[in-house]
Amino acid sequence: MDKFEKHIRSHREALDSSEPSEQVWEKIAAKLDKKKSQNQVRLVPIARLWQVAAVFVGIIVSMAAFQIYYNTQAEKKRVAKVENTLNLESINPELAEAEQFYFMQIEEKRGQVQKYKSEGVKADGEAEQYMTELDIAYKDLKKELLVNSNELVVSEMVRNLQIRIDLLNQQLEVLKQIDKAKENKEGKSL
Repeated sequence: MDKFEKHIRSHREALDSSEPSEQVWEKIAAKLDKKKSQNQVRLVPIARLWQVAAVFVGIIVSMAAFQIYYNTQAEKKRVAKVENTLNLESINPELAEAEQFYFMQIEEKRGQVQKYKSEGVKADGEAEQYMTELDIAYKDLKKELLVNSNELVVSEMVRNLQIRIDLLNQQLEVLKQIDKAKENKEGKSL
């Protein structure tokens, strides 16, 4: 054993008898309380978490809706640009003339059908729906002509226009027959 250890053992009672003052213990307690308050975990109420989650979901849904809207608008602009750049006279002058001729006839016949409708004669709803489908098909053919300018597409476009005129002629015949039958019925009842 060394000297220091012998000294501690021989004076042990004198060394153990002294205790630290109350101020020392108070300082230690204050430091422990300070550390305890710093390390204490604060709990967030569950309602607050739900509010934050709802805000994030709202932001994500808004962003998705905006993206969908933006994409649709961009697609509409692209389609409009394609339709505007499609000039039939530069691609196929004969088709442009035929289109103008057929469109004039179609508009004239649609005007006649409209005249019957305004007089109270009801037209066939299926014929109108079929005309709408033919219009859509014609626009698609026009777009196809921009990509693939061949005679098959041109002949289908002319055929589409002819079918529309035939359909309008048939519709006019039916409307005329209904109008005549209506007049005959009114003439007999007088």
